[in-house]
Amino acid sequence: MREVWLFPEGELPKSDKARVGRLASGQRGRITRAQLIALGVQDRTVTNWASSGYLYQELPHVFAVGSPARSEESDLFAAVLYAGPYASLRAMTAALWRGLVKWRTQTAIEVSTPRRCRSLPAGHPSNHLHRAIEVRDRRPPQRWDYHGIPTVPTPNVVLGLAATKDVELVRFALAQLDFMRRLDVPRLEAVAGPGVPGSQTLHEALANHQPLLAKARSQFEIRLIQVCELTDIPLPDLNREIQGITPDATWHDPMVIVQCDGEGNHGTWAQRKRDARQDQILRGLGFLVIRYTYEQLNDPWAIHADLMPILEERAGRGAKRLSA
Repeated sequence: MREVWLFPEGELPKSDKARVGRLASGQRGRITRAQLIALGVQDRTVTNWASSGYLYQELPHVFAVGSPARSEESDLFAAVLYAGPYASLRAMTAALWRGLVKWRTQTAIEVSTPRRCRSLPAGHPSNHLHRAIEVRDRRPPQRWDYHGIPTVPTPNVVLGLAATKDVELVRFALAQLDFMRRLDVPRLEAVAGPGVPGSQTLHEALANHQPLLAKARSQFEIRLIQVCELTDIPLPDLNREIQGITPDATWHDPMVIVQCDGEGNHGTWAQRKRDARQDQILRGLGFLVIRYTYEQLNDPWAIHADLMPILEERAGRGAKRLSA
């Protein structure tokens, strides 16, 4: 990947603003004072541009070019530029950016850099992103470019997640990698080792890898998988369309469907009418529809006591329906 501090290949425009715009266009509209000086822009010109509204300071020595408008991508690139040459996103920030984690949010931006650079609190007077920049002063491994923003390599991203000691978070990331056909177990194992933070959690997650997690579209479905694993309930199929309806979880052989019954997508009158109409269609096809709330899943053995006898009693119904 091209180092973000170098100029694009080819002849540089003669105009200062044209050179600045060319470089900033590949950096989500962001540029550093050091880059401006390296492009031949005089220091007094930088000051004049900042006062006239062509440059807008976002972080110490990092500017937005032409407009103060921000996006998640511009914030991430600004943080990388703040951390200096060869910096990259790491840990949860990199995992979110690369799509390895869902249903999580993070205000802080985590970066890794080979240079000495202080973390920047969200309330720092020069931090106009109003988001903490958490810097790790450690020479990062080879960087991987993802949609134009550098991150540490995927194995190191996963190891950074594992350092949180959240096994389920790492299991989900592994499932996402498996779904993307990018799961490389030897490379993951290669970054772990004695004394390396996150290694034990990573090994535990690898030993309990569950590809089905990648099909989950909600935390309810993830928790349902965990309940099934814990109590030895057979794993369901997730989000498989049936007659234009996409149930949360389906056991096809006993023809049983479990749906989430919560406030998020099932709280309004219109949503409840939709649910009732879909349940009626599914019952007409021979399915038994059961609804649980997310809170009910916090008692796995109560779910087992309720669901397992139903699955056993209805075993074989799907095969009979297909043969009929």
